[in-house]
Amino acid sequence: MAKINGNLIMMKVSGMIGKQVVLKHRNDKPYISAAPTIDEDREPTPNQKAWQQKFSSFVAYGKVAAKAPETRPGYMAARKKGQSAYNVAFRDARYAPEVTAINAKGYTGRAGDLIFVQAKDDFMVTAVKVSIYSASGELIEEGNAVTDDILWMYQATGINSEIEGSKIVAKAYDLPGNEGVREVTL
Repeated sequence: MAKINGNLIMMKVSGMIGKQVVLKHRNDKPYISAAPTIDEDREPTPNQKAWQQKFSSFVAYGKVAAKAPETRPGYMAARKKGQSAYNVAFRDARYAPEVTAINAKGYTGRAGDLIFVQAKDDFMVTAVKVSIYSASGELIEEGNAVTDDILWMYQATGINSEIEGSKIVAKAYDLPGNEGVREVTL
């Protein structure tokens, strides 16, 4: 790869010229190189095929959500400089929400006990579902948490007589339907 020094004409140019020469910048320094060769007959790996399918679903969601009257205003409002509603929707489809914390200090196994969940997403967390399992893995109860725009709160409805070894699973969902999961064992 050749380095270009002091050429004012080539300083801000990048791209391919005639499918033979590529002009690019690395660390704000211009370089020139031969065009890459691509084997047109190569087969993508299973992992590449999986990502191609995922990418196609992100594109499809972005196109629909950027135009849909229910979702477009929110994505338009979340744009940054130089972005479109499609860019925001695509990113939302690409990245799942994350459950960052589960606070079960107030859970003693009685109905009415509270479990708090923190969840975040690059756009919006639309729902959080909490499931409580016994130490043997049997589902005791599950339901949707409610939010005050900061935390999600779940109020237990069932009785759990053996708290030790019980597991609390919180699942957060975003607008495209992505899911983020976290669990804690008591």
